Amino acid sequence: MALARGELSDCAERAREPFLDEAHAEKIRRWHEDRDIVAAAELVVGAVVTGVRDSLEDAARMVMAADVPQLTTLKMLAARVMAAEGIEVDPTDGEPFSDLTKQDAVQSLRRRARALKARLRRDPRNALAWTDLAFMFETLGQRLKADRAMRAAMATAPHNRHVLRSAVRLRVHHDELEHAFDVLKRTPATRSDPWLMAADVAVASAMAKPPHFIGVARDMLRSRNLPPFHTSELASAIGTLELYDGRLTRARRFLKDSLVDPTENSLAQASWLTRESSQLQLESAPDPLSISSAEGRAWVFKRNGRWSDSVRAATTWLIEQPFSSRPAIFGSYVAATAEGDLARTEAFARLGLVANPGNFTLLNNLAYARAKLGFASEASAILRKVDRARLTARENAVCRATEGLVAFRTGDPERGSALYVNALELITNLRDGKLRALALLNFAIESVRADALGAMTLRREAIEAAESLRDEELAKLTDELRHADRVTAR
Repeated sequence: MALARGELSDCAERAREPFLDEAHAEKIRRWHEDRDIVAAAELVVGAVVTGVRDSLEDAARMVMAADVPQLTTLKMLAARVMAAEGIEVDPTDGEPFSDLTKQDAVQSLRRRARALKARLRRDPRNALAWTDLAFMFETLGQRLKADRAMRAAMATAPHNRHVLRSAVRLRVHHDELEHAFDVLKRTPATRSDPWLMAADVAVASAMAKPPHFIGVARDMLRSRNLPPFHTSELASAIGTLELYDGRLTRARRFLKDSLVDPTENSLAQASWLTRESSQLQLESAPDPLSISSAEGRAWVFKRNGRWSDSVRAATTWLIEQPFSSRPAIFGSYVAATAEGDLARTEAFARLGLVANPGNFTLLNNLAYARAKLGFASEASAILRKVDRARLTARENAVCRATEGLVAFRTGDPERGSALYVNALELITNLRDGKLRALALLNFAIESVRADALGAMTLRREAIEAAESLRDEELAKLTDELRHADRVTAR
């Protein structure tokens, strides 16, 4: 599993490219020992993150030669790193997830878990392997085993920065924010380590609490005694905090500092915040291909309207962080809304639900895809898994709209219309123009398909709402609505 660059390094370290950390050295050793496709794939991903090209060519050629549809994205990564070394390659084109299924993904993860357990039998004090195993179990939905593996990692290396941040991340994924916050408070290094301080600020923000060492953190950033790479995530976290508190000038200053020598997470956060806040003006985004973070590339491609590239980057992001719901949510949304690729929407959602079985957005996006693909009864069953009591106001509105879609597709346009109208009333209270346009477009498409009363009036209203926003993400649905009108007119 890829590590964030710098998590295993000393803050005083000045070397930048390439960097051979312990995790990547382990990947190289494993490749020389095993020489199999799993070891080759891990080495290729590690080479992209670290810049280290040792032992890469043979591993990259194995990945590119493999007749396995699921490795499409890794083949593109292999081609990229080999081309950077001037090695002639014949990159394989193809769409990620075209043939990938939940069963394929689970089998692959189980193989990797077995490999990690075998390595730990040989080296039981390998804290990094315990950490990787914890996230592998988490991805497979085996929470208790994930907890045990992470406790073993913490017992083996209680002061290791990467292990500590990983333990916090696991707690956050389990919605155990108080526990994560307490781990950081009890760790002496948090007061002096900018990487741990960044985690403290992020967890505190999620809990709407003040960070433990915010004053120390601000002083550290003002002093500029550490290389900007090591303070990048701390500046990003504090900048985000300032933005949410309405202090735009301070937020812009901290976020600008976070991009002087950014980490992958800082680039991704800056891309997301720039999209979310129209008032936040940072320097123009870098070339997405120069960003090593798949998450950062996915957001920048999306912002630039490069939908297919954004989905490909989201695929890599999901490969790198299969336990996280975020890449699956992002990929399923872009695939459904901007690309209209429902099969890929379904693939993202199903894979994300392996580690996040109760996630509302993934359940919703899966139900949306299945309904539009003609499996309305299955979509209805998926929505029954949603815990309605835990939905936010926005999620409740989205759920009502998807229920409306399902009702239309099961042959009940009257109920479908009532649900969509209710969803639009809820959205009006949220004052979210884009969400309103999305609901209107889908409502109009279903009304036109069903030849429902008032469908043409609704069609005009939906197209006007979408065009008024001038948002390219809505173009695909708008075209679908126009096409539905033409089909009805025949």
